[in-house]
Amino acid sequence: MENVFDNKKEPFVGMRVFSCAFGEDKVAHEGGEDDEQVALGGEGTNAEQVAHSGEGADNKSSSSGTQPDKQVADENLIKYLFNEQIKVKVGTVRFIGTLKNHPHPNTTFYGIEWDNKREGKNFGDFNSDVYFFPLHLLTRERAKRCYNVGDRPLEDHPLANRKLADRTSGIPAEESQKLVEELRSCKRHLKPCSFLPVEKIHVGLTFFQALHFRYTYFFTDSDLYVEDYQTKKTKRVQFNGITEARNYFQNFHQLTNITLNKYLIQTCGAHNNVAFHQLRSLSLCGNLLSQWKDIFEIVSLAKELSYLNVSDNKMEKLGLQSVRGSSPCGCPCGESEDKEGHHRGGTAEPGGGPPKCSHCMQDHLIRFEQIKELCVDNTMIDWEDVLILSFVFPNVEILSLKRNYLTSIRMRDVDLVNSPVLLQYVQRDRREGGAPPEEPSRLSLRDTAQQGGQGAPSVESNESANGKANVAMNVPANVSDVHTFRKLHKIVLNDNYLHDYEDLFWFIRQVKSIRAVFLKRNKFADRDDLVALAEGVCSGGGQKGNQGEEGNQYEEGNQNEEDREWEPREGDPPPDRLQRINERFSHLKELLLDENKIKSYKTLRDLFYAFYHLETLNYQRGKNKLKVKKDLRFVFVAILPMLKTLNRSHINKSERINSERFFISLYQKDDVVRVFNEPVLGCRHSDRLECLHYEALQDQPSADAAKGMQSNLINITIIPEFLNSKKYEIVKKKVNKHMNIKDLKYLCSRLYSVPLPKMQLFYTDENNPMCVEIVDSNSSLYTYGIDNNSKIKIKMEQ
Repeated sequence: MENVFDNKKEPFVGMRVFSCAFGEDKVAHEGGEDDEQVALGGEGTNAEQVAHSGEGADNKSSSSGTQPDKQVADENLIKYLFNEQIKVKVGTVRFIGTLKNHPHPNTTFYGIEWDNKREGKNFGDFNSDVYFFPLHLLTRERAKRCYNVGDRPLEDHPLANRKLADRTSGIPAEESQKLVEELRSCKRHLKPCSFLPVEKIHVGLTFFQALHFRYTYFFTDSDLYVEDYQTKKTKRVQFNGITEARNYFQNFHQLTNITLNKYLIQTCGAHNNVAFHQLRSLSLCGNLLSQWKDIFEIVSLAKELSYLNVSDNKMEKLGLQSVRGSSPCGCPCGESEDKEGHHRGGTAEPGGGPPKCSHCMQDHLIRFEQIKELCVDNTMIDWEDVLILSFVFPNVEILSLKRNYLTSIRMRDVDLVNSPVLLQYVQRDRREGGAPPEEPSRLSLRDTAQQGGQGAPSVESNESANGKANVAMNVPANVSDVHTFRKLHKIVLNDNYLHDYEDLFWFIRQVKSIRAVFLKRNKFADRDDLVALAEGVCSGGGQKGNQGEEGNQYEEGNQNEEDREWEPREGDPPPDRLQRINERFSHLKELLLDENKIKSYKTLRDLFYAFYHLETLNYQRGKNKLKVKKDLRFVFVAILPMLKTLNRSHINKSERINSERFFISLYQKDDVVRVFNEPVLGCRHSDRLECLHYEALQDQPSADAAKGMQSNLINITIIPEFLNSKKYEIVKKKVNKHMNIKDLKYLCSRLYSVPLPKMQLFYTDENNPMCVEIVDSNSSLYTYGIDNNSKIKIKMEQ
């Protein structure tokens, strides 16, 4: 692990680097901030200070008195990797070049956007000249601005559907420039960028350097001295089994779990034919990874890998070079008839090589079928790359996308024309599935229907100026069914900016294998037409994509057979329409909707009419927000017949019966319950509940009714729990189970001399340990589920 700083410093735009004064705290404290301030020409410095101290920064970097040499740097890096208290600043290179009007005009500076938006000195500008923009900060701010547009539709917002900037070149759009000026004036505490010389930035380690350090590096001195906490004497402790542990961890092919979080890993590096034959879990969180090709190269070495976590790495956008495997020499397709069409749509390789047809290019797109669980939290990934990863990892079952500032999860009208990587995977999937060309697409083209006509439009990505391959492909007017996320069971979308119910409905409708959707802390708000929207999505229509006569004709002509069978026919009763909506979303069993923007009871009612088969539901407000005026637990239990867990609390049989009966007793009296019981497509919850609880009693045999009053008597225990209640005894009474609550209150008032206006009754039993307050005086004991051996607790209002 020596001389790790001998890794070549060849920074490029988009590369992840770090900065740290690997020395004593005194040196870092005295010289760190001043050196950076002088090198950057930040606020509070003038040209004379820069000119006076510019050379001093270079001299300090080479001086042994203030800057550690490589050996000391290696030792400090080892301390950092062992979780010592050493501060490291991580950022992304956005600019490489010289600065105008700088005392050292020939010095090459590197413009860095720091992950911590307060660790820099500027916004990418020097002496009023703008050199680059903080793209990650702008992406986050854009997501916030697009949501916080008030009553204005999101589609009409100037930042809604426009690209923020080219993530590789750093050239922003006009909207980005305006946004930066606003941030600079309104949020003066934000300083996300810096200019640093090459001496003050460091490149990361390779994966195999970190791996060797993590699993084969041991201190040469195996003795450890500790202080006895009683005698305060130093004792010597010697480790046993170091040799055995070293021998075990040196055999990388035997490891089943590798964790390299915050190890400053930047690239894969040379692997020297190392393979991980038994590796099941790999965690690379919080590193300097930015290129997907490095991650794919590591995954290719572990054929049994099922869990992959690359969270907290700021990833660049996926390109064709990242997803293309080993390319064939020439075109192996030949001139066969079945490949002739693909060969005509081929591309010329850079350097004058033989052309490769799109068929061969699609065959060499990478695919890792072993991955079952993928975590890409806080990576600044966009939804287009998520769709590409669904083809790269086709068997993924659990996908986590927390804190990625996603504003859409669109599965319909995906713009394949401007996404050549996704189009390549879609065409390969279509060809492997053997679908006929006239079959419609689930990932349909947004613009091809109007541009395609009889011919096939050509999409070209001219990247030869940057040393990248030229790609040209034919986009058919009709693309076959594309089933993404074939085996996805659970998706975690917490802490994003999702707000579109139509995107949510389309995602759940299309991904048939989905069982759980986590949407905590998103931006879903009130909407009055959720049932109509869900019905439109289930029929293959919807609102987006149906604007305009041509769009309607295209969608109507491309409805598949399943959608045509679903379409409501004339004369179909409304309950059948609602039942068909429930069937389309019946595979969704778990929904987490905590801390969103839903305030209307009507929105919740319509949403749960669509997701009628939920078994697990979380819906809670934030702790810092106002308290909910009414507890909706009994309402959710009553209107969702298959619900088993609500807010992480199990629902037993007794609670379900009590909640359903309580709902029946209040739907004509309570305003909130009345809203949830309003008819939707001719259906009401009370109709099902009354049929379940009351009509069953009417169908009982007459022999049971002949038992008379004796069969209706139940034993209850009345327990006083108010001030000075110790002088009263617990009373057991036998009462009629159809007794009114007001009669029970009168009985308790006579027994314990409690004023009726201040009396509070609670009941519990062996099946329901939680006390439930009895509030409706006109209901009966049977309505509340009070049965034999129930306990009634009496309390007084304070």
